[in-house]
Amino acid sequence: MPGLRERNKRMKLQRIIAEARQLFVRQGFAETTIQNSAEWSCHFL
Repeated sequence: MPGLRERNKRMKLQRIIAEARQLFVRQGFAETTIQNSAEWSCHFL
């Protein structure tokens, strides 16, 4: 069983991936930039 730190890292990664998918859905894959993703993902760090 992974420790608390590992579980938190996995949960954070899962949230980032789920929200990134939503960002692609809202803006479209072609319209989503690395800058958009970076600005958005800073909320999880």
